[in-house]
Amino acid sequence: MKISEIADIATGTILTRVKPASKYDDTEKVPSISMQELSYFSSGKIDEIPERSMMTVLSSKKDQCAYAKANDVLYGLTQFRSMIIQGDFVGRLIPSNFAIIRIKSKDIDPSYLMWSLNEGPCSKKTISKMIQGTASVKNVSVTVLKNLDLTPLPPLARQRSIGKLYQMSLRREKIDGTIRKVRNALMINALNQINNKEN
Repeated sequence: MKISEIADIATGTILTRVKPASKYDDTEKVPSISMQELSYFSSGKIDEIPERSMMTVLSSKKDQCAYAKANDVLYGLTQFRSMIIQGDFVGRLIPSNFAIIRIKSKDIDPSYLMWSLNEGPCSKKTISKMIQGTASVKNVSVTVLKNLDLTPLPPLARQRSIGKLYQMSLRREKIDGTIRKVRNALMINALNQINNKEN
């Protein structure tokens, strides 16, 4: 089963089409989603959540922008990572360096799809094999995403279990990273205190 069979896939907003060309243009600031936030929520590589990103767009073009909906799966076209839209991310502007995967089937769980794209059968390793003749794959096209194969698709209950465990593992990775950071800071502080003691 290809992803295009269970979801609609489109790129985000092309910013050059909605950004002001002059300081006299009528504009609005809207919250957007950044690649740093994607990195934070899809892996343990970033320790602290990045600041909320804001984008200045033409007021007349605001309604033409692509905005995130709950349970969308966003895919970073240059990072080969995905995240699920929840909570504060609902309603934010999505730039064109993301693909929006909007699930239309009840046969797939969003967390399972996120796992499939990040670590499972549709990960960067699989995509790299699909794109022939390229020394290093720097980005992925929406066409390639549409053709990624999820077969065999496990029963929904098993998908939910996999997705839930995957989300827990990402949270655990962040907790472990925080613990390591605090432990190292305490150790450095203790060593500095020992070093600064008068003989």
